Amino acid sequence: MPAKEGSEPTLTKGSKWKVVSSGGDGKPIVSVGVFKGYIPFGHDSAIGIELDSSHGEDAGRIRVIPCIAVLSLDLISISQEEKEKGMEERGVYFG
Repeated sequence: MPAKEGSEPTLTKGSKWKVVSSGGDGKPIVSVGVFKGYIPFGHDSAIGIELDSSHGEDAGRIRVIPCIAVLSLDLISISQEEKEKGMEERGVYFG
């Protein structure tokens, strides 16, 4: 999805993302699905992605990805709620 001029995409609940993260065997893990929210993960944070149908039998599962393992994020689509709210009202929280 092309970015709108003057806007910054943020991880907002309901938006669909492609997340590439580092895997334990050195190969990247690709996760495509809907962002469900931030999850406390020990002393760090993680993101929860509900996997879409491209993941076969894992579709519908929540994949917890530690933020430190994220290599890249591609915005696929913004949630309808975010479209209605407008890009300028959104924010990012890292805690």
